[in-house]
Amino acid sequence: MRDKEFWKYNKKKILLCIVFTFLIFFYCSFVIFNYMRVKKYDDTVLPNSYLQDYAIGDYSYFTLNEFINFINGIVDDQKVTFLINGQEVSYKYSEVGLYLNTNKIIKNIEIFQNELSYTDKIQILYDNDKIMYSYQFTYNSEKLIRFLNNLKIEIENSNDSFSLDVDKSFDVIVKSLDTNIVGKKVELIGNVYK
Repeated sequence: MRDKEFWKYNKKKILLCIVFTFLIFFYCSFVIFNYMRVKKYDDTVLPNSYLQDYAIGDYSYFTLNEFINFINGIVDDQKVTFLINGQEVSYKYSEVGLYLNTNKIIKNIEIFQNELSYTDKIQILYDNDKIMYSYQFTYNSEKLIRFLNNLKIEIENSNDSFSLDVDKSFDVIVKSLDTNIVGKKVELIGNVYK
């Protein structure tokens, strides 16, 4: 008789304890699962990440380094556009002495991912939003100066009213590398003579 009364009065409490225990177990499993999922990206690029048009998600930083070097070969053949005395001229990045800065690109990705909170990373993993990274360029100083000097001679031979200022143009190009110069025109500086 006593057992029936015990079950009658404590049935809801026992059921509530079982449900509560299940919820705690489910919550802990969910947290551990997500932690393990996010932990994977400590040395790997988050999924759905892009470097310009190239998918780089789930690449380890070592593999990303090799992939950016591969992309650099493709970018070398693309053109950068300069505006010189009102005229547009285009040259291959490799002719100018501009190259993808692999270390800076990877460092920017690492910094971005390290600044994300745990919950931000989980949200990125579940939302599938694109993460876009831009090219970062560096330059070969000797090659860039040689290019500008040759360009100055070429301009002066074809146009006696304009002289390219190599030093100022060098500074303009170097400064423009802080932003993404792909698809933009970089105006070079010179003097107009009448």
